[in-house]
Amino acid sequence: GGLGVCWVVVSDFACTDLGAGREFKFTINDSASSSPSENTSAGVFELTPDDVAVSMVRGDLLSVNRSQGNSTQLVLRVFDADENAFVPTGVNSSFWVTNDNSSLNVFDNTTNSSGHVVLDFNPGCTYVPGAQFWFGGVSHDSCYVSTNTTANYSLNVTGTLILNLSEPMGPEARRGEDNVTFRGNVTDDCTVPVGDAGVAHGEDAATPQR
Repeated sequence: GGLGVCWVVVSDFACTDLGAGREFKFTINDSASSSPSENTSAGVFELTPDDVAVSMVRGDLLSVNRSQGNSTQLVLRVFDADENAFVPTGVNSSFWVTNDNSSLNVFDNTTNSSGHVVLDFNPGCTYVPGAQFWFGGVSHDSCYVSTNTTANYSLNVTGTLILNLSEPMGPEARRGEDNVTFRGNVTDDCTVPVGDAGVAHGEDAATPQR
């Protein structure tokens, strides 16, 4: 006779098992007892999504030019803290990137087989040149707690200046007699006029033909 403690560790729950109102009970088998098989009353518990940690692998302090389809990769990796392993393929994740140093654009993706999630970031004309900030993590996944990186990261978006020359485009001028006006304007790769660009001009003196 006497009292004892019976316990068991269960770790093979699936994502489909998540939720409240889950039940368990013990069955005791003792052939020497007058009641060889006894069931306990049911216990109730809730099975919650796994906790994760998200780390930045690539994308901090990078620079990308928004013209001509240039892109750079932002990479995160997701670790399952409950399973002590990186998450499998298909975990819903998101990246948030500012386009004007404050407003956020969201990009959704999923993890690959090594727990990495990759964004090929290709800024267009909605992105203002200069420092932008980004972060990311697991988002809206039923099997894992939504968790972002613990820090914001930065990247530099650059553009391209384009000089448009409108004058002189006409006939030749006589040296020492005619004034020559140089006129043009500077736009960026998104056709936005640039008012504070420094412009230097000069002339190429061709060798007279004799």
